[in-house]
Amino acid sequence: MLEEYSELTKDAILDFFSTADLNGDGSLDYGEFTRILRHVHRDFYLQSKHKKLESIFKKFSEVDEDSGEEQITQTTFKDLSLAYNIFLPEGQSAFLDRVSVSGLVYDVVELKEKWSSYVKPTLTRCLAEIKSEDLSIFAERLESLILNFTEKNKYKIWLNYKILEGEIEWMNTE
Repeated sequence: MLEEYSELTKDAILDFFSTADLNGDGSLDYGEFTRILRHVHRDFYLQSKHKKLESIFKKFSEVDEDSGEEQITQTTFKDLSLAYNIFLPEGQSAFLDRVSVSGLVYDVVELKEKWSSYVKPTLTRCLAEIKSEDLSIFAERLESLILNFTEKNKYKIWLNYKILEGEIEWMNTE
């Protein structure tokens, strides 16, 4: 099955893994997995029962030797993505097409320009209300990417920003 996909697709999946890894520890726990799924593949997430999502997670997770927790690694993330046709470049693009019409800024250039004066203070206020350590860490990672902006990272920055924005909105409606 893996042979069907181009190396470019496999590389895009692995790049997306680092986006999905909200706390930057090199693996995905169940919360990170469902959070990213909820935003990028909303229909799949909403149509799947909690037990199904747990089953998928367990099928592709490995037990971390140090913590004993189940986690998805880069390799198993790629296998999961290809097995369920999720987190592929087409899905990432569809997500961005769906969410780019709303939010604090219009595109990654405006995000970079308005980060310090408008976007960061707004996100900081929202995160203070939510009190989510994971999202605060995620916001710090995003800020680091923005402050070290490169053309190569602009897609990753925009994807991370829109996921963070979506997660803040979702948590505020809970």
